[in-house]
Amino acid sequence: MDHGLRPESAQEAANTVEILRIQGIEAVQLRWNGPYPTANLQAEARAERYRLLEAWCAEAGVLHLLIGQHRDDQAETLLQRLDRGSGIDGLSGVAAVSYRGFGRLLRPLLDYPKADLIATCRAQGLRWADDPGNRSARFGRSRLRAALADSLGAPPARLAARLAAAARHAARARSALEQATADVLARCLRMDPAGYARLYTTPLRAAPEEIQLRALNAAVAGVAGTGHPPRLDRLERLAHALFDDAPAGRNPPARTFGGCRWTQTAPDRWLILREPAAIGPDLPLDGEVRWDDRFLLSGGGPGLFVTAFGPARQAEARARGWVPDRLAGPPRAVWSSLPAICDLDGVAAVPHLLYCRNMEDAGKLAKIAILFHPRQPFANAGGHGLGFSASAAARKSFR
Repeated sequence: MDHGLRPESAQEAANTVEILRIQGIEAVQLRWNGPYPTANLQAEARAERYRLLEAWCAEAGVLHLLIGQHRDDQAETLLQRLDRGSGIDGLSGVAAVSYRGFGRLLRPLLDYPKADLIATCRAQGLRWADDPGNRSARFGRSRLRAALADSLGAPPARLAARLAAAARHAARARSALEQATADVLARCLRMDPAGYARLYTTPLRAAPEEIQLRALNAAVAGVAGTGHPPRLDRLERLAHALFDDAPAGRNPPARTFGGCRWTQTAPDRWLILREPAAIGPDLPLDGEVRWDDRFLLSGGGPGLFVTAFGPARQAEARARGWVPDRLAGPPRAVWSSLPAICDLDGVAAVPHLLYCRNMEDAGKLAKIAILFHPRQPFANAGGHGLGFSASAAARKSFR
């Protein structure tokens, strides 16, 4: 992987490819061509590295991506998160196994210190590159690395081992919390392949507060499609609002939170759908695209694009003679968040509502498939992904 941040990085990446070739291992050299950020350079470079690697894996059909992070990296991660005041999830460090859109991301070297890896390379006569940015005081992680070596009152190797052990203990606690959250989600959340959810508050109210908040965070991440958690104080306010009893005879007004719209439909029931104002832009549909970070679409062709089936698109479909079946499909409140397939003449199809403009379009669009596939699984029980996105029931097409 060549970030292009140093003049020698391209040659270092090429050397790695050559070493692997000699070992009989096929390798591909990826490069980040910018634009480069003016702030948070290391964090942005790390995010871009993962983006490029995961995109290549998805394109090549590779299901397992192995990352070389070691025990010293884990210790530094724990120090960095302690400095930020992280909770139990942050203090569990980086996971040995995590689930991404393409498959699994594996870190098999987390129990091995950096010194052992260097000694192995020396014994095998292998060269390695040392990035000077890892020692630069410009970067927060480098300063914490120096603290790990100089100022915490223990030899670096022993301290790194202790910190890594602490991360493993926290990871076990996190795994137990995730299992409990998955159990509660199975009782309180009903996810629909059209990308909305029904939340039943009675089983959620009976859970401990920490599990309540984790379950609500999972619902937000799944329906909104994002992996960025909301602020804890705002999540706590949402939980209190959901459990407050509405005045007799009426439900409270709908509220927006985390890119979702929350509407109470019964004393113990809420409808969670994507907030229409937060939906991402239209995208050309010719191949495979991820729309609004929620749906994967494949197929299509020149001139087709995917957009939200908002009020203007609904009026257009009705003007062409569409009469929606109110007894089937998602509730009307959800329609504006559904993907619609369009061309220059307007709405050609809305698969989740079984709408197609005419029989000619039905034939042209027959190979388009839509999969509800949020980036964040709804539950990670004990580190094993239970994401709804893997379900074949989530796929819609005209086939």
